[in-house]
Amino acid sequence: MQRTYIMSDRIYKRILRQRKADKILCERCKREIKIGDKVLAKLTSGGKFKYYHLDCWHKLFIEI
Repeated sequence: MQRTYIMSDRIYKRILRQRKADKILCERCKREIKIGDKVLAKLTSGGKFKYYHLDCWHKLFIEI
C-alpha cells in the first residue's frame, strides 16, 4: 500500500513523534523531507512506512 500527499505540518509532527526522530529522510536521496514537499509513503512488509520525495520515487523506475 502506498499513499501520495503533500506533507502538512500536522502529519510531519505526528511522524516525528511516532519515530522519536528530529527529521524525516527520503529513502532514495537521503535529503530531509520538509513541510510542503510532495511525498510518497510506502508500507513495508514490517508494517512501517518508508518516505520518498515524489520525484525520487518516479526516478526509481525505468520507462520502456
